[in-house]
Amino acid sequence: MLVLPQPTDLRRWTPNLLTASRIPLSVAFYWLTVREHYIASLGALVAAQITDWVDGALARRWKAQTNFGAKAERFADTFMLAAAGLAVTQAGLLPAWVFIGGAAYCVFTWTAPRWIRRLWLLNAVLGMRTLFYGASLAAIPLLLLKKIASSQPIAALAMLTAFIVYGFVTLYWKRRRIHYYWQRFQDRLRVAALRTE
Repeated sequence: MLVLPQPTDLRRWTPNLLTASRIPLSVAFYWLTVREHYIASLGALVAAQITDWVDGALARRWKAQTNFGAKAERFADTFMLAAAGLAVTQAGLLPAWVFIGGAAYCVFTWTAPRWIRRLWLLNAVLGMRTLFYGASLAAIPLLLLKKIASSQPIAALAMLTAFIVYGFVTLYWKRRRIHYYWQRFQDRLRVAALRTE
């Protein structure tokens, strides 16, 4: 007998499935970029970024937040950024030193011991990780669009327009999170300034 999952089960697992879908989408992005299928690779990257928006929002809305989901989200984000950076580096769209520097920064900020995190200056630098992640995932589509424009300028213009709209939607969608991290960064700077007085 076929047993269908209950709606509550679907609500509990949908955010985690969306998070997990970023792994194959990242692999597809890497494969397509290295083989110079830039339009398809841009589609895979945008799909992966959309899952990054939606999974957390659904988990919060449906009260389906779990420890596993938080760890899976972090892993999927790291995997997506690493695959995207490696792909554009191997395709010759990004200098290797930029990728290596970004990877080193991410590894350091994610694995820094607690006593290092307590140092005020490093604590402020660690807080910039989210900004670095967002800027990296915004720059990669622009690198792809530059490559697409050389052979298909009309398609690149249409995609650039869509990318700009996507950017504004993302900013609107993440406005509370951006405000939170900006306030947190300013608070860290105020604490640092008080410590130096």
